[in-house]
Amino acid sequence: MTKNIGVKVSLLTLQATRYCNLRCRYCYVSADGKSDPTVMSDTTLLTTLAKLRDEDLLGERLEISWHSGEPLSAGTAFYDNAFAVIDRVVGSKTQVVHHFQTNATLIDRRWADFFRRRDVRVGVSLDGPRQLHDHNRKFRNGSGSHQSVMRGVDHLRRAGITPSVICVVTEKSLHCPTDIHDFFCEEGFQSISLNPEEIEGINTRSSLSQRDDWRVLYKRFMDLFHKRMKDFGNRLVVRQFSHVHAWLQEKCQYASGPAIPFNHLTVSNNGDFSTFSPELITARHERFGDFILGNVRQGRLSDAGRGSKFKRLWSEIMDGLLRCKNECPLFSCCGGGAPSNKLFENGSFASTCTIACEAGIRIPFEVVKESAENGTVMWKRMDGAARSKETL
Repeated sequence: MTKNIGVKVSLLTLQATRYCNLRCRYCYVSADGKSDPTVMSDTTLLTTLAKLRDEDLLGERLEISWHSGEPLSAGTAFYDNAFAVIDRVVGSKTQVVHHFQTNATLIDRRWADFFRRRDVRVGVSLDGPRQLHDHNRKFRNGSGSHQSVMRGVDHLRRAGITPSVICVVTEKSLHCPTDIHDFFCEEGFQSISLNPEEIEGINTRSSLSQRDDWRVLYKRFMDLFHKRMKDFGNRLVVRQFSHVHAWLQEKCQYASGPAIPFNHLTVSNNGDFSTFSPELITARHERFGDFILGNVRQGRLSDAGRGSKFKRLWSEIMDGLLRCKNECPLFSCCGGGAPSNKLFENGSFASTCTIACEAGIRIPFEVVKESAENGTVMWKRMDGAARSKETL
């Protein structure tokens, strides 16, 4: 595969369990999929890492993202064992960095101590003040999760951990840029990502795109958010602005990791694997069926790159990348975006502009450009804000 694909796996997304204790309104995974408590076995984990090693798919650094479902549902004992397995199989030639993206409701002192002891990077899903967060991020019984999230965040703080944040921006959020910004500043957060509500998986409608004027409102939201950052002395780093600033300063071509074959590899709790956007591991589509390319227990990972399913996906994704490159002046800022966004919003990987593209790249670029023209220069580097600089 490395001969055919030409890259190493840089991001390995591992689904320790599909189970999730929340029922978020905009989640792309079905409720049935989030009810399975099965945890990834030692054999599946060991086989995954051993094949990456033995097939020469590991480079100098491997980011492991424990994501999809609520990863903390697997328990600390699972991860103590999993980390030991990974260290033993990967060895010292590859630096492994662990990331957890969590809803934070299960974080207690034991979890916080585990994260600190293992030097784990923690990302929390938090949509801002209680009234916004609880509108969308609810427990199975319908109650809001904000109080539990903030309790978990407090445990992290006591352990000396400041998590990053993913804040999903919905139609309701567009009317509260100041409230959202001030909440994160007052609570001591340092870096956030403002992710627009996307059309993906079973979330077939975004509250943003249901308004004809959503782009105008989103631009206003980002303008006001950007100005508020200045008012607060730039205490908060926003990934979207940081990425644009880095691109403008470095003048280089960024690649979209999810659009590069096997740069991102996702393995589910039962060993099924896929590449490109991690969200594809749980998705289905009328034209493609599922996006599973194989199971780690069967055959070589390399063989998937020669299969007909992979070739069909890659052909259409490449068509979309070439269209973006030819049609969009900001192509070098994003590298063509995430394939899953294109498919579920536009019906084809071979398409271009999406909500994520408009809200995550084009509008932030406009805000930063206009701010610079008005003499307001603001930039704060955020670790991980800029994507890898591989040339497409």
